[in-house]
Amino acid sequence: TCDMTMGLEIDHIVPFAEGGAASLENLVRLCKRHHLLKTHDGYRLIKIEASEGEICVAKETRWDWRAPPDLKRTG
Repeated sequence: TCDMTMGLEIDHIVPFAEGGAASLENLVRLCKRHHLLKTHDGYRLIKIEASEGEICVAKETRWDWRAPPDLKRTG
């Protein structure tokens, strides 16, 4: 995860060019590095759901990163 809190950029979770909605629900704040990784290197964000019994104090959605398929380890 990223702990940057300043200088964040707004990006579409599902890219607009790939049919992502032009809505607040499809936007996320990213640092410059993660924005570039997502936009140009094929990284994707996946939503992290609260596990059973977990208490979520923050109202913000939590996200995790997934590398593009060609960067995943095999075997």
